[in-house]
Amino acid sequence: MNMKRIFIYIFPLFLFINCSAQTIEEYNTLASERVFAKDYLGAIEEFKKILEIDPNHSFTYFDIGIMKNYLHDHTGAVEYFSKAIDIDTTNPDYFYLRGLAKDELRDTKGAIADYTTALDIEPENADAHYYRGFAKATLNDFSGAIKDYDQAIENNPHHARAFAYRGWSKAQLSDLAGALTDCNKAIELDPNYTKAYYHRGWIKAESKDFAGAIEDYVKAIDVDPKFENEYFFNGNSKRLDHFKKSLKKYNKETNINYSDGNAYYKRGILNAYLHYYKFAIADYDKAILIDPKNADAYYRSGYSKVQQNNLTGAMEDFDKAIGLAPDNSNYYLRRAEIKIRLGQKENGCLDLLKYIELGGDINRITFVSPCN
Repeated sequence: MNMKRIFIYIFPLFLFINCSAQTIEEYNTLASERVFAKDYLGAIEEFKKILEIDPNHSFTYFDIGIMKNYLHDHTGAVEYFSKAIDIDTTNPDYFYLRGLAKDELRDTKGAIADYTTALDIEPENADAHYYRGFAKATLNDFSGAIKDYDQAIENNPHHARAFAYRGWSKAQLSDLAGALTDCNKAIELDPNYTKAYYHRGWIKAESKDFAGAIEDYVKAIDVDPKFENEYFFNGNSKRLDHFKKSLKKYNKETNINYSDGNAYYKRGILNAYLHYYKFAIADYDKAILIDPKNADAYYRSGYSKVQQNNLTGAMEDFDKAIGLAPDNSNYYLRRAEIKIRLGQKENGCLDLLKYIELGGDINRITFVSPCN
């Protein structure tokens, strides 16, 4: 075969390979743009075009698995992570992410198996140790969980979650002193980690430090208002039951300092979370009598009145809270809701605009808004 003929065969092949490589890169770029725009379905379509060119591109299966996780399609995520693993069994991230997806599907044993494989490949992966510990704790293997948290902390001494959940596991084994030390460390590392405050509050309640427990529960709510909904207004939560029991003991066994407005304020929070709104409002009134500038006491009093369907009284309290603290976005959000419920739509929309202007999270607007 002469050189010219060889060139005729090879040149088109070279062009095909070169164009395919360029096309894969282009599709990856388009997929990245879709991901940046949070168009995960669109990203999946771009990734699938890569697989049409190269069906053995393991990392693309992995990318699609990640997109499926973003879309909360954890079954689909497991499917695509498994396809990536079928092609490449040496990448620890494939097993680690599949473990996370299995955890979401409550396949705890399957998740542990995947975390274990990931750690066999990459023993220094602190997060894989952390999540395997969490999975073991779910199965009530608290001793095994602690060993994994130990390793996570050894690999990453700043892993606040590992400290917090190691503390939780120690508490389940009645090591309350060790548990408290771990939760203190978690909060030192991350003062905004709400679950560390919740865990520490639980531990304090178990130690009969009910005043300390309420301090931590309130702190968890102050740090992240979403925590309030996640833990205290979910009637199916076992944590809610424990919260009620421990705080009832606090309410019964802790003496109020009658000159301390803050003590009344905190007991008001306690009563409100137990749905004792009448007693909560009475406590907030006493807190305000002692400290008339306590904007949060007005705000929480208003919220309790909403639960009693006293919308006019709630509006008055929210007005006073805003007068004392005009830069608190949450106050405007709650007042907007009341105004809209009372038919004052235009004024309610103005409050919503103020809420957003002050940096409020749009996702927290849970009521039906007539505003454009």
